[in-house]
Amino acid sequence: MKRIACLFMAVTLLLGLTACESGEKKDLTSDINPQQVKGKETDESFEKIYADFAVKSFKNFTDKEKNSMISPVSIMLALSMTANGAEGETLEEMKNLLAEGLETEELNQYLYTLSEKLTQGESAMKIANSVWFRDDENRLQVNEDFLQTAADYYNAQIFKEPFNEQTLNDINDWVKKNTDGMIEKILDEIDIDTVMYLINAITFEAQWERIYYDTEIFEGTFYNSDGSEAQREFMYSEENKYISLNGAEGFIKDYKGGNFSFAALIHPENMEIDEFIEGLEGETLLNAFKNYENEPVVVNMPKFSSEYEIELKEPLIDMGMERAFDSGKAEFEKMCTSTRGNVYINRVVHKTFINVDEKGTTAGAVTMVEANDEGAILGKEVKLDRPFLYFIIDNETGIPLFMGKILNLT
Repeated sequence: MKRIACLFMAVTLLLGLTACESGEKKDLTSDINPQQVKGKETDESFEKIYADFAVKSFKNFTDKEKNSMISPVSIMLALSMTANGAEGETLEEMKNLLAEGLETEELNQYLYTLSEKLTQGESAMKIANSVWFRDDENRLQVNEDFLQTAADYYNAQIFKEPFNEQTLNDINDWVKKNTDGMIEKILDEIDIDTVMYLINAITFEAQWERIYYDTEIFEGTFYNSDGSEAQREFMYSEENKYISLNGAEGFIKDYKGGNFSFAALIHPENMEIDEFIEGLEGETLLNAFKNYENEPVVVNMPKFSSEYEIELKEPLIDMGMERAFDSGKAEFEKMCTSTRGNVYINRVVHKTFINVDEKGTTAGAVTMVEANDEGAILGKEVKLDRPFLYFIIDNETGIPLFMGKILNLT
């Protein structure tokens, strides 16, 4: 099956570990050249593992009261890159969260291959990774094997920086450049306790396979989840990929090039959207995308834009990733050590943006992990005129790369 990949821009920023002072920026990328590594073809086992993680993340990371979107692939890439620096029970908790049953090396191989496939040729998707660490050898010792793994499997750029005002600008410039300007900055300041940032950036920008004509755009009413109504511009089209799941109906709409698609589901009217979300399972969602029906579907979809931000620390702890956030128990010695105390993850922030209009979709996401030390009725009709779910999926595997919900339009 072709790759259905959704369009979305994602930046994953692992904000790091603590401690270091002055010096100049040193791009060590040329000193740590990516070595040829063995990837692993995505198979049904990995697709199910990924889909389970995506749905669990969607349930735990979205807001019940407002429009929300996450990028599971961005979060997985950021945390997986970080997991290479973990050991002991900290590593076991991260593996169980990300890909239960897989060893870190195997997960690296899957994600290496997935990233290569998603970005091959003139793809609408771009993926970039980087590691930034504090230039203070009296305080911070970074494991070279960790940096090599980041370069080998994640093609990460490596920077040794003073972590001053210039570093702040350098990181924000890197984010802006690698998200095509869709996300202009990720940091407001660098804490004196922060010693490392691991950043993943994903951008996606694609046109519809067939853009909408002016005659296919009309004014309509969207019925918000709070009971209010909003007048919006809707887009009319006739699609031929119908999906259904647990009483919900939806469709898949291709982007130009055929590698990526947009999908949407509208839940049954006699059910609240959050009740429907709670009933979702990774495997059944994956099957819905893969086993769509070739049946005509009349689609009325509103133009929409959505921004979202959430702190992931507490939800991740609730999902079982506890030790990584515990300053006394976290085990990241394979990543780095600090003379000022144990290194642990202080916070994880996820930010997203998406815009859908008559031409196509642009979207973006940022995941920041901060680690510190201790100092027409043709057949079916889908009318998205009330709260609905949407996805950007990879057509080859069917896995959702981005997942969102629209509750209100104003």
